[in-house]
Amino acid sequence: MKIISIIPARGGSKGLLHKNIMHLMGKPLLVHTIEQSLDSILIDETIVSTDDSAIKDIAERNGATVIKRPIELAGDFISSEEVIKHTIKVLEEQGNKPDIIVFLQCTLPIRRKSDMDKQIQKLMDENYDSVFSVTKAKIFIWTNKNGVLIPLNYDYKKRPMRQNKDIQYDETGSIYVFKTDVFEKENNRICGKFGIYEMPYECSFDIDNYFDLWLCEKILERDAK
Repeated sequence: MKIISIIPARGGSKGLLHKNIMHLMGKPLLVHTIEQSLDSILIDETIVSTDDSAIKDIAERNGATVIKRPIELAGDFISSEEVIKHTIKVLEEQGNKPDIIVFLQCTLPIRRKSDMDKQIQKLMDENYDSVFSVTKAKIFIWTNKNGVLIPLNYDYKKRPMRQNKDIQYDETGSIYVFKTDVFEKENNRICGKFGIYEMPYECSFDIDNYFDLWLCEKILERDAK
């Protein structure tokens, strides 16, 4: 059985310029996720999909295989599924098509050492087609529909105590594990019979601005002590 990870890392970024290679704890953000993938005992190959030459060099220097992403798949509105499909196509042409894919977003750099392997093992042991990372959600969510405010996950007239709310989960975006053949049928990283893998709240922080970068660095500094 062939298991690979795919890390998308395009050169452009609307929020932070060159975000994927900004330094966090003394090394490029991308490298944190590459190293976590390489530490896995179940992942056979770590692949970075990028359109950017600087990212390509950093990825290769740190032990990842790079698949060059065409410019038409590097825009702001390209879905992750399109990137995954392109990577599968290239690997299939090389005779290297995987059975299981671990999709990792490097803007969420905080993962425990065992998280990837435990999530892969859950998929295999419990016969799931896909498993995605979540954290427990305790927030009260509202939406605005045509100027009307509507609560989505509670009745504000019967406000529950947080500890008495039904368990709800936030899809973190950190780790997705799925079977390649089921993904290809459904064109979605959450596919077939799916399950969840719960991670701590701090693993849900997605770097989108300088405060996020500072916050993740403080968490990593704490964990390094």
